[in-house]
Amino acid sequence: MARSLALLKQRKLDEALAEADRAVALDPTAAAALQLRAMLRHINKQYPEAIADLDEVIRVSPRSPGALVSRGSIYITLGQHDRALADFDQALTFQPRNAKAHAGRGTALYARKQVDAALVAFDRALVDDPKSIDALAGRGLALLERGRTSEANADFERALAINPASGPALFGRGLSLYASGQPERALGAFDDAIRSGYRTAAVYTFRGRALMRKGDTDGAIADLDRALALRPDDGLALTARGAAFLRKNDHGRALADLDRAVALDRVGLESYLVRAQVYEAQGKTDLAVADLRKAAEFPPRTAFERLAQAEAKKRIDRLNKATPCPGGAGMCL
Repeated sequence: MARSLALLKQRKLDEALAEADRAVALDPTAAAALQLRAMLRHINKQYPEAIADLDEVIRVSPRSPGALVSRGSIYITLGQHDRALADFDQALTFQPRNAKAHAGRGTALYARKQVDAALVAFDRALVDDPKSIDALAGRGLALLERGRTSEANADFERALAINPASGPALFGRGLSLYASGQPERALGAFDDAIRSGYRTAAVYTFRGRALMRKGDTDGAIADLDRALALRPDDGLALTARGAAFLRKNDHGRALADLDRAVALDRVGLESYLVRAQVYEAQGKTDLAVADLRKAAEFPPRTAFERLAQAEAKKRIDRLNKATPCPGGAGMCL
């Protein structure tokens, strides 16, 4: 096991895995060897195999918070947030002050759009470990969604002071810059996050959006393709790619992405707003108005959605001034 860890530090992942395989072969129920191999398999994106190792650890030793937290983290990577929460909750029954489990709960809750509950979980993690980078970066993202930008930035910078190569914190810094209308600086932060190894659907989605703001539509589509290769049902990426196809006047592909995003019901009002733009470009005013009304009435869940909703209301006003009422009595929708 010591040799496997030494090889990992030298970034010789395949050799480290081979050593871990040997350790497991010597004792197939050895929890430490199985957890080490699971970690290496997680790094190597061998998720089913990593889960299988952790399943065996938990079977042999059910009261193993470390294995439960590790398995929960893999479930988060796979987008299986209910399973992740179950593992973190179980870990906390055995070890109530496990900061990694609290931070993991926060990450899973945030992914489920339960932002306030996520903030509570991140706060609890930081009580138990004030230097938890996962909790700092996660809380920063949750605060950013609540529009508490200065507090969010403080958390990102605290995390980066501890580890300047923290991918989640670099992503958070980029997201804050993107939200404040600084796409060029946001791109630098997203690039740093990707160089650190943080190659998630979210970072490619928002780097693609930043490229869109700079006018690089082809570059944006390439990043959004990467995001959707990692997570095919990512509504944010589908909506952004639909907007990129609209910019290229490719209405068919735009509608294909946006219809999928609406059907997934994971994005909210933005997918309706962009689809309305496609319908408007096609001259289908009735369909455009229907989507704009849905966007205007949708309960905004984040600061980004509030901005999108304001845009929807402006577009309704503009169409209201441009659409004649039946019988020629003024202008209406």
